Amino acid sequence: MPRSANDLLSEEDQNHLLAWGHDISESGWKIGFLAVRYVDNRPEDVSKGRMRAAIAQCVGCTAGTIRSDFEHVARNVPRILIREYEELTRNHFRALIPFCKTADEYREQIRTWQEACQTQSVASLRQWLHQRNGEPEVWKIRLHRVRGLTEDIADDERAPGLLRDKARGFWVDTAEWDA
Repeated sequence: MPRSANDLLSEEDQNHLLAWGHDISESGWKIGFLAVRYVDNRPEDVSKGRMRAAIAQCVGCTAGTIRSDFEHVARNVPRILIREYEELTRNHFRALIPFCKTADEYREQIRTWQEACQTQSVASLRQWLHQRNGEPEVWKIRLHRVRGLTEDIADDERAPGLLRDKARGFWVDTAEWDA
C-alpha cells in the first residue's frame, strides 16, 4: 500500500515544502537539497518515485519535475558555487550542468562567459555555451531522457515486476554513458 506524504516526510519539512512551493524561484535550491536528502535516505520499502511523489504533493508539481529539475540541479552543482555566485540563479547553473563536472570547470565557464557577454541572462548563457562548446550530442540528450523515464518505470509500484526489472537493468547498464 503506497504511503502518503504524511508517512514519508516530517511535518516540519512538509510545511517548508508547502511554503516553498509558493515561491519556487526563491526556494528551488531548498526544494532540491531536501529532495536529495529524502531520496537518498528513504526507507528500503519506498521507491525513489514514491518519495519524489510525496515531495511533489507538498510543492504542487509532479514527481518528474522534482527528479529532472530540483533534484538534478541540487545533485550536480557543487554547493560552494551557490554561495560564490549569488548573482546567478538556479537556472544559470542548470544550463551549465551538461558542460561542467567540477567546481573549477563551473568557475572557468562562468568567468569566461561573464567576460565575453554583457548580458548576464540565462538565455545569453545558453547561447554562449552552445556557440562555444557545441551542442551535446543528440544521442546523449535522448539517452538522458530515456534513463529518466526508465527510472520512473522502475520505481512505479503499479508497473509489472518484469517491466520494472528490465527498466532498472537498462538504467544501471547505461549509467556510464549518461555521466
